Amino acid sequence: MIKTCAASRVTPSLIFNCGLGEIFNISIAGNVVDEDALGSIEYGIEHLHAPLLVIMGHENCGAVTAAYDKLKNGTEAEGNINALVDKILPNIKYSKNLNDAIKDNITGVYNEVLEDKIVKNLIQQGKLKVVKAYYDLDGTVEFQ
Repeated sequence: MIKTCAASRVTPSLIFNCGLGEIFNISIAGNVVDEDALGSIEYGIEHLHAPLLVIMGHENCGAVTAAYDKLKNGTEAEGNINALVDKILPNIKYSKNLNDAIKDNITGVYNEVLEDKIVKNLIQQGKLKVVKAYYDLDGTVEFQ
């Protein structure tokens, strides 16, 4: 199971050379976590018995870029994109550059997912492992 950004350049089935039905994918721009994402994660681990959850961000993420621009320059995104940006901001407030911001967002999402009661419970039971990953658009996945 993979929690990732909704960017079209980030397609887990292609990245990991998997066929249809082999990866349960939860995608939201900026890889943000909300109750819908957590509900999807809980479904994947409780009903599909996924033993692994990968929290994967990617190079040149547009949503993290918008959040970083807001943080550094006060640039406001338009419409509902601001809601995504505002969820990313706490994860990147100490980031030194955009690439650090992307990786810091991965860590923030990871930490947020680990706070979920069901996730925490299954990790303690040894039934689930949660890992972080960074996807470079050249095709490389760096697990952290």
